[in-house]
Parts: sequence; C-alpha cells; structure tokens
Amino acid sequence: MAKRNAESDRRRLIEEQRRKARASERRKTILTIGISAVVGLALIGGSIYFSVKSKNKAKPAALTSIGVPAEQAGCLPAKSETIPTDATGGAKHTARDGDHVDYAQSPPTSGRHNPTPLQVGVKKFYSREDNPPPERAVHNLEHAYVVVWYDKTVTGEQLTLLQEAGDSAEGKFLIVPWTRTDFPDDKHIVITAWGERQQCSDVSGAAFEDFMKKYGGQAGRAPEKNAI
Repeated sequence: MAKRNAESDRRRLIEEQRRKARASERRKTILTIGISAVVGLALIGGSIYFSVKSKNKAKPAALTSIGVPAEQAGCLPAKSETIPTDATGGAKHTARDGDHVDYAQSPPTSGRHNPTPLQVGVKKFYSREDNPPPERAVHNLEHAYVVVWYDKTVTGEQLTLLQEAGDSAEGKFLIVPWTRTDFPDDKHIVITAWGERQQCSDVSGAAFEDFMKKYGGQAGRAPEKNAI
C-alpha cells in the first residue's frame, strides 16, 4: 500500500512539473508574440512617420526664383578673358596643397591652382567660416564648374539668398567667399566660369542660371569638361 502511494505521489509530482513547464512555455510564447507585435508596430509607425515627413519636407525653390530678376541685379555684361599660359600644361598646379597663388584679378576666372578641387557633392555654398582656399575653387573652374564668388561686403539678406541659391542649384555649381580684397566697380557678387566673368550688384538666381547655360559644363571653355 505504501509503495502504491509513493508511486502515485511521484506521478503527481511529474505531472505537476510538466504542467508548470507547459504554462511557462505558453507565457514565453505569448511574451515573444507581444514583443514582436510591438516592434512590428513601431517599425511600421516609424516608416509611416518618416515617409510623411519626407513628403512634407519643403523642397528647395527653383534657382531662377531666388533673389531679384536678372535685369534688376545690376549685372555688367558677361565678358571673356584671356587664359594665362600658367593655367595650362604641367605648371598649372601648385607644388603643394595649400600653396598661395597671387591672382592678377579679383576674383580669378582661371590660372594656376591647387592640385585638389573642392570636394564634389559635399556642399554648393561655402561660408566664410568654411574658408575654402580660392586656389581649389579655380581647379573646379577648370572642370567646367560655374563659381559664384562673394566678397567681404556681402552680409545679411544677400548672404541668406546665396545660401538658398546653393541649396537650389543643380550640376557643376559652387558659391564661395573671396576674402582677400573687395571686388571692383561696386559689384560684390561675381559669376565665373573658366575664362568668363559677370559682375553683379545683387543676388539673382536667374542670372546664375543663364550664365550656367552659356558658359558652364559642356558649353564653356574649360579644358577638362568631363572631370568631376
């Protein structure tokens, strides 16, 4: 009799342990399903949020709409300039990165330049705090970029408009500061391509766009049009 009771107790104990194990497994399964559902909902919600945010994000204005119309920008007629002999051939690059070039014109449209152009795709507008060497921007001119220079007198709203132009422009286009001198003829914004110049009084995205079509990229005189 005692032996049967012991066997019965052992079976009940085993069954109780199995029951507890099954209950524990069910709790784990429910918890896993719950966590997976929460994570899934979070991912879906995040995807929807960023999708909506991306759609609602303001797109840059068209370059031609920034600043004043071309006819109101006080621009002098664009003019072509002679390319100096030291702007071509084996001597066109400075010996070292950072070497200074004394450009005859302010700002230059060609000439000797830094071996390394300003990096492509990083930014189109450079502030005075960025302080990019003009010798690097001249290298970009050689690669058929249009470079808009602004001198030390450009501040406030004009500077903000230049930033907006940098955000809106497409293709080979840069806006960089010139800090060595003020520009002549009371024209403090100068649009340049390789060997081409147009001096303006005010920011005009329309003037920038027109200059790019005439002298930038494949349309201009740059010797390395297909370089990045």
